[in-house]
Amino acid sequence: MKILQATPYFMPHVGGVETHVLELSRTLVERGHEVVVLTSNVPKSAERECLNGIEVYRFDALKVPYVPFIPFLKKKISSYDADIFHSHCPPPFFSHALIGVHPHVVTYHCDVQIPRSFGKIPIPRFIGSSLEWAHDRFYAAKVLRDCDEIITTTDIYAKTSAILKHMDYRVIPNAIRIENFNEGLAKRGPMVLFVGRIAASKGLDYLVHAVPKVLEEIPDARFVIAGEGEEKKSLIKLTKECGVDDYVSFVGFIPSEALESIYQRAGVLVLPAISRSESFGIVLLEAMACATPVIATRMPGGMDVIDGAGLLAEPANSTSLANAIVEILSDQKRAREMGKRGRRLVEEKYTWDIVTNQIIDLYEGEIDAP
Repeated sequence: MKILQATPYFMPHVGGVETHVLELSRTLVERGHEVVVLTSNVPKSAERECLNGIEVYRFDALKVPYVPFIPFLKKKISSYDADIFHSHCPPPFFSHALIGVHPHVVTYHCDVQIPRSFGKIPIPRFIGSSLEWAHDRFYAAKVLRDCDEIITTTDIYAKTSAILKHMDYRVIPNAIRIENFNEGLAKRGPMVLFVGRIAASKGLDYLVHAVPKVLEEIPDARFVIAGEGEEKKSLIKLTKECGVDDYVSFVGFIPSEALESIYQRAGVLVLPAISRSESFGIVLLEAMACATPVIATRMPGGMDVIDGAGLLAEPANSTSLANAIVEILSDQKRAREMGKRGRRLVEEKYTWDIVTNQIIDLYEGEIDAP
């Protein structure tokens, strides 16, 4: 098959969707398929390159807040041919440009949530809600009604999405390359780990506020935040205001080849998300593959994934988060059981071999459809 993947961002831009498209495309190429990725040139990179056998074409984009806008995108895409067109959103610019093109599969990674501020300028909640409503009703809905198949990564997310709950969809989860992650030490120290972009949607301020509560019960607990992002300076400031800066380490961005080691040493991985834009959390799978217990919040993204491999805390609730951390760190036997279950879940459901089989079946069904 010749497969065209269309996505707003791609490597070297870092994010969950970018990783998803890269790994799916790599696995498809390994299976003998031809894959072309169309994306924006944000950040500025080679306009054309071959990456792990994937042909990548990047279009120049105008700099508008939070999204790449590519003039005449529909005309540019029309010059490319494929057996199957697979777009990824949000934002749905590429998906919108493929309206009328078939067969067209859309992976709806998450709902659009307008940020609380633009730089240092706050965005009133009613304006954000109005923009989200308009996006869902007049833009994304048009895309989803026109395409041939909709993929979502978890069933709970789709059922609680204002737009997806009215659509027919197929659940195909995210995945990881399990061969890059092996089980860690049976006995772990009390290290609480976060891996990801340091952004408001991650809820890291609630993790910082949970630190004193955890230290009351487990005085030797230490917190490691691995990642970079726009909220890093304010988060470092918050650790000092809370008097916990000696217990929280900011270690910066961890390259993929070094992630296994830090997961293997962690007593627990925490993903304290507070936004629906955090729709799945690949880091949960990576930690689970290393037999590390995990904590997520009761947001739709993590609720389907954990399944006994860790605990759920209430979102935007530092006390609930602290209680979950203490519960895992204070019971090594239970933590090991959670870790082993997490490893089994990844082996059974979340490898790229398993997920790519499901996507190829979907592609072939659409190509053969009358």
